[in-house]
Amino acid sequence: MSGAYHGLLLGFERWRGKRSVYEKLPRAVRIFITLILILFSWVLFRADNLTEAMRYFGCMFGLREPGSGAILLAADLYTPMHLLMLGLCAVLCFQSRQAFDMVTGKQQTWVRTAVLIPLFVLALVAMFTQAFNPFLYFQF
Repeated sequence: MSGAYHGLLLGFERWRGKRSVYEKLPRAVRIFITLILILFSWVLFRADNLTEAMRYFGCMFGLREPGSGAILLAADLYTPMHLLMLGLCAVLCFQSRQAFDMVTGKQQTWVRTAVLIPLFVLALVAMFTQAFNPFLYFQF
C-alpha cells in the first residue's frame, strides 16, 4: 500500500519533468506540503490494511474518536522536554542554512558550536536512555 502511494508520487514528479509542482510557493508552504505527504505515507506504511489506514486518517482529522491509549500517549508526548525539543526543531527547520552547512565548517562560529555540541549530547543521551526499542523493520 505504501509502495503504491510512493510510486504514485514519484510518477507525478517524473511526469512534471524538471518543473516542480510547488516551486513558486513560499518555502514554509513547500515544507508543510512535504511534511503532510510524509505523514500520509507513514500511516500507509504502518497500517495492516486500507481499512485500518482509513480509520487512522479519520482519527487524525477528528472524524473519529481516538482509541483509549491516545490519552496515555498524549501524556507521554506533551512533556516540557518534548515540547522544548519540538520548538527547537521548528526554529531550526526554517533557518536559511541547512544543518549540513552548519556542521561542515562553512562559517562555523563559536555560538553555533556551543549550540550543536549540547544538542548532539542530548540526542545521544535520549537515544541510550530509552527502553527496549527494536529496529522498525523487525516488527513487520
